[in-house]
Amino acid sequence: MKKLHKNQLGFSIEIIILMLLLIILLAIIGWWVMSQKKQKSSAPQSSTPSSQQAEKSKTKPTPPPPAVKYLEIKEWGLKMPIGDDISGAYYTVRQSVQGDPAEYVDIFDGGFDGTANSKGVKCLDKTFPLFVIGRVKQADLAKVEGPDADGYKKLDVSDTYLFNGSEAHQAYPVCANLTPNGNYTEDKTIIDLLSIKQKAITTAYSKIVKL
Repeated sequence: MKKLHKNQLGFSIEIIILMLLLIILLAIIGWWVMSQKKQKSSAPQSSTPSSQQAEKSKTKPTPPPPAVKYLEIKEWGLKMPIGDDISGAYYTVRQSVQGDPAEYVDIFDGGFDGTANSKGVKCLDKTFPLFVIGRVKQADLAKVEGPDADGYKKLDVSDTYLFNGSEAHQAYPVCANLTPNGNYTEDKTIIDLLSIKQKAITTAYSKIVKL
């Protein structure tokens, strides 16, 4: 009976030791898992492609707006913005005419001047401005003759002068006629280009400001 009691006691001690070892092993595994989680949480997170693109889009500088180009009428202290359709715009101050109190600026465009019709005739014509700007002192408006007198208006650019801007509409340039020595034959390409240029200058005139 005493021998049997010793075997039972020894078996119980081995079980206790195994349980203690198991507990220690579990504790070690748990500590290792927790340490791995802490390392992952403390490590810097790499951005995903979508987040990187979002960051780039946020930090990408906004390009400045394109610079506005102006046609400066220095003699009158005025300027008007010109776009791509009339990038070659220029002007000449018309010589004053005795008896006419108004002053005139003729607007041309280098791109139109260099255009040729299907017969090779260039459109450069110093007697045919694409647009005309007139100004007259308010006190002299009654001296202006013809229908143009009704077109003069006060603009914010001057307290002294009234202004009148109009397209050349009484005739077409010489290059618009393909048969100058016979019946008039219109070059539609030239007419269409003329219309584009005149509309662009008219829009620019509507935005005229002080220089």
